[in-house]
Amino acid sequence: MKEIEQGVRVEREVNPRENASICSILFFQFTFSIFKRGLIKELDDDDIYEILKDYKSSKIGEMFENEWNKQKIDKIRSKYAIIRMLLGAFGRQYFACGLIQCFIRTTFMVARPLAIGRVVSYFERGSTMSKEDAYFYAAIQIAQKIRIGLCSLIYRKALKLSTSSLINITSGKIVTLMTKDVGLFDSAIILAHDLWIGLIQVIVMTYVMYRHIGISAIFGVGFLILLIPFQLWIGKQTTKTRLKTATKSDERIRLIQEVLTTIQIIKTYIWEEYFEKLVNYLRKSEILKLKIIFYLKTIMLSIGNMNSRISFFICIMTYSLLGNKITAATAFIVLSCYGSLRTVVTVAVPLGISQIADMLSAVERIKNFMLSEEVPKILQPTQKDKWYNFICTTRTLVISRHHKLDDITLVDGNTEINGTISYAPQEPWLFPGTIRQNILFGLPMDLERYKTVIRVCGLRKDFESFPKYDNALINDKGLNLSRGQQARINLARAIYKKADIYLLDSPLVALDINVGKYVFTNGIKKFLKGKLVVLVTQQIHYLREVDQVIIMKDGRIHKVEMFNELERSGEDLGFETQREPEREDEHEDYEFIYDSDAEFDENEEADLLSKSHTSLHEKAIKLYSESKQEGKVKSKVYKAYFKYAGGVKYVGVLLLLYIIAQFGATYFDFYVTQWIDIESSITIILDGHLVNYTLVKDDSSNLTYNSTIVQELDTLSDQRSLVPLIYTIILLVTAGTVLGKSFLFFTLSSRCSRKLHGDCFSSIIKAPMEFFDTHLTGNILNRFSKDFATIDEFIPYIIYEFLRIFFIILGSIILIIKINFSFLFVTFAFGVILVIVRHYYLPTSRNLKRLDNITRSPVIGHLNASLEGVTTIRANEAQSILSAQFDNHQDLHSSSAYMYLTTNRAFGFYLDMLCAFYISCVTLTFIIFDSGTKASGVGLAITQAFGLTGLLQWGIRQWAELENQMTSVERILEYTNVAPEKIDGVEPTSWPSEGRIVYKDVCLRYTRAQDEILKGISFTINPSEKVCIIGRTGAGKTSIITSLYRLYPIESGSIFIDNVNIDTVSMKLLRSKISIIPQNPILFSGTLRSNLDPHTEFSDEHLWKVLELIEMKTTIEQIEGCLECLISEGGANFSIGERQLFCLARALLRRNKIVILDEPTANVDTRTDSLMHKTIRSQFSDCTILTIAHRLNSVLIADKVMVIDDGVLVEFDSPATLRRNTESMFYKLISMGDWELS
Repeated sequence: MKEIEQGVRVEREVNPRENASICSILFFQFTFSIFKRGLIKELDDDDIYEILKDYKSSKIGEMFENEWNKQKIDKIRSKYAIIRMLLGAFGRQYFACGLIQCFIRTTFMVARPLAIGRVVSYFERGSTMSKEDAYFYAAIQIAQKIRIGLCSLIYRKALKLSTSSLINITSGKIVTLMTKDVGLFDSAIILAHDLWIGLIQVIVMTYVMYRHIGISAIFGVGFLILLIPFQLWIGKQTTKTRLKTATKSDERIRLIQEVLTTIQIIKTYIWEEYFEKLVNYLRKSEILKLKIIFYLKTIMLSIGNMNSRISFFICIMTYSLLGNKITAATAFIVLSCYGSLRTVVTVAVPLGISQIADMLSAVERIKNFMLSEEVPKILQPTQKDKWYNFICTTRTLVISRHHKLDDITLVDGNTEINGTISYAPQEPWLFPGTIRQNILFGLPMDLERYKTVIRVCGLRKDFESFPKYDNALINDKGLNLSRGQQARINLARAIYKKADIYLLDSPLVALDINVGKYVFTNGIKKFLKGKLVVLVTQQIHYLREVDQVIIMKDGRIHKVEMFNELERSGEDLGFETQREPEREDEHEDYEFIYDSDAEFDENEEADLLSKSHTSLHEKAIKLYSESKQEGKVKSKVYKAYFKYAGGVKYVGVLLLLYIIAQFGATYFDFYVTQWIDIESSITIILDGHLVNYTLVKDDSSNLTYNSTIVQELDTLSDQRSLVPLIYTIILLVTAGTVLGKSFLFFTLSSRCSRKLHGDCFSSIIKAPMEFFDTHLTGNILNRFSKDFATIDEFIPYIIYEFLRIFFIILGSIILIIKINFSFLFVTFAFGVILVIVRHYYLPTSRNLKRLDNITRSPVIGHLNASLEGVTTIRANEAQSILSAQFDNHQDLHSSSAYMYLTTNRAFGFYLDMLCAFYISCVTLTFIIFDSGTKASGVGLAITQAFGLTGLLQWGIRQWAELENQMTSVERILEYTNVAPEKIDGVEPTSWPSEGRIVYKDVCLRYTRAQDEILKGISFTINPSEKVCIIGRTGAGKTSIITSLYRLYPIESGSIFIDNVNIDTVSMKLLRSKISIIPQNPILFSGTLRSNLDPHTEFSDEHLWKVLELIEMKTTIEQIEGCLECLISEGGANFSIGERQLFCLARALLRRNKIVILDEPTANVDTRTDSLMHKTIRSQFSDCTILTIAHRLNSVLIADKVMVIDDGVLVEFDSPATLRRNTESMFYKLISMGDWELS
């Protein structure tokens, strides 16, 4: 498959795993090189290896697509279609791993209790853990392949979605599927085997205990079995709640994306507060659902923490009540059995159920997405050398219905196309990348054709002004280019492609008459000679140039005739003819417009193209580059996290509950030794025939007994009778505190997540426009999706586990030290070694985790860009090109993720080796420092030591993993600290009352790195004047408007409105007093009311009055919900003309003294154009109006014309005065067409 441009690839180092030996793989030696590099330097994306061949996104994505297509229709619609697909891809490999794991785990679980007291048992434990690492490594590899395959499958499906599906499936949902939902498979894949392996282990361990204590074993295990239905019920409830949570996540991400892509208009409307409240409301709803999941998991984990102890208590009590003698050996064999089962029933099974429940909710969502309607497959007749001109109000629809861009489903009839298609949409679609990448669009470079396309689209002059010629970077949607530049690059892409049919949807609407005619004559008529061209337009002056005109009315072909025939027939075309000035030599005009083209040195152009191409080969352009922190995660990040959670007070209460819970658990284990000592003492007395206790009671007169022994037996019997009560009290107190601390912990973590999200979004939406110019939407969305998914669920669990393990270790050490103090030295030495190993591992792991976060941004950014341009992609049959580029982005991310995971497993492997050594040291400590410790004490110490080894290595891994995952908090805090716009200021009453605007020596630059855009501009606009601003592309027209709104702070000079310096006025008041009707009408998803009056400042009566003024009242009354009718994402359920009328309605509601018109009628039909101009003239007659003009009629009706050139005010006077001056630039612009308005 092709890439968007092959020159952007970087040659990366081959992953050492690719050619590693068996020994290197078994002992993770292939990770040593990256560990060494991570210690020497901060890793960056140049250090990421080439993706392994078996992990290539294209390969796995194709395999998944084939597996999905293999499913029968009835099977696909079933609940487990995705599961069957995954099993078809990796089932054998996955179950083989499970069988091996089952054999190893069960074998050594049985060996452990049977080997109590034997030195060899301590060494066997270590071998188990190393084999576990091998299993986890294999499972993680499968999980990563599944993630890669699902992401690729979701992306490919997204490019096939029909228009109706795209309306119902928001881009936010697809982002959530690809980040949060797919991520749920990782843990589930690793833990899924634990369910059936755990069942086998319970059966085997029950048999082992049955051999030692008989039927009593059944009672304890029976309690565990009785809990399984309850745990399964919790898992089912978790799945249901997870689906609801995911829906809320979709809505939140969709809304944030919508805000990010329309941030400039939101700021001009001062709607930041409204959208902030809306996002916070969605976030609150999401967190409420998430808290339910947390609480369900809390109950499951709390039960898991206590059920092994309760089962042991039931088992031993039953054994004692049945008249059996309890010895230390018997008790600790049983205790060791339950100790082995503790991990299974405490962590593995509950966590496995929980993670699988989460995964099943993701499976359901992905399945529903994959079953969404796709565009139909089509047959493609030919009709060449014909020119069609569609005239209609639903222009894009005509192309889609009759020239089959596959986006509209035919209700009746047939369409046939014979030949390849190239398409230029009405709304220019540009993706983040270089200009060259946007034009080539994956096609090979044909230098001569490329140079010709640049010339006929009038782009040479623009490229000269860019620092890297055609390798200048385009950001999201091309917002760093003018509308005219966007339109011409969009057209250049379409005509560069060698096609049979060219579908051009209003490509010249953003250009003035002469520039448009130059592009039409050279770029369309001459360059595409001999091709079938379908041009949708309302610019009637092009009709004479075409072979045939097709007039569309109400979705039907009204007439098909030549233009001169239409003129003779007097046909009402529905347009006012806009004629350009008559010229004797039109060709000369075009050369004047692009005189630089005529004088351009061909050798110089070739040199520029060659240099820019070479630079791409030398190093890839890091378009999605993000700032990356270096070194360890700072302590202030942890402090901020705990502060968001509630601060010292709440955290202190939480730690106190942890201490109480652990004290109860530790005392429970310690009390086992005391109970065993009681039972042993009674047994020794009775078995030694020192006294017959029954005779003492029945016939004391016949025998003489030692009163001390009798008293001791009485005391022991009393103590024995209290055991059930004491155990019950300990269990209740411990269970209560475990449940309480778990509920409190997850409540605080939810609070932290909600407040952190609120502050982060608040900081982003209040950031200056410069922030959005330098941060791509994909990068920001990455933090609000994946990073917050980590903060929401992964970090809380890691901290929960770390604290749980820390206090268990602390309790175990205290308990063992109480039995044998020398153990302290061994444990201290072992702890020091673990910290050293962690220090060696963490710098590399932390950097790789940061790279994992950063390399995800291009994946999300590419997905967003593709969804925005899906019609263009499909029309140009570029799905394979975009899929290949997506695979490239995902390969980079997958490689960094693989490096992170392998280093993590290497760390775990060597920790396990250290644990094996530690166990041998503990054993030798008891042998060498034998001080006559009781058997019960030795048994307890050994049992605790067994558990301690696993806990120590797991705890140190969680400690390291916590720092890795805290990089997500670090990234979010970076955004919470973004400097906001200056919003404070005075709020004059009844201001502005006149609408006078004065600029005094205003200089403006967008960033410090750029040149000045406005260079000492000075002018005065009197109240109620209508001023038209004209100038070439990049002259500074839009900059005058942005400076008036203070979207960018001016560098020097002053701007006054009614004698008040706007820099001293509060931002909210200033922007609320200026209305704008933009060229690109924007509607937000929600209701019509929320789009017109989000703050509910106006009554229904007022809204209906405004709708009546724009002649939309009748239309809205016929829609269900009326003012509360739903608006689709981007306003897709309304036409462009209707959207523009709603933008006019917003201005009518505000009734401000200053109104900005960014040629709002450029994209609408004549009827809407006439209605808007009539309404503006009648309703804003007493207002000051600034118009950025693209059409001649807009200029000539203005009171004054402002001519801007290269950031300087060249002329400012009435149109009549300037036209009389033959030396004025305005005269030349009008008469010679040397202007491009965009």
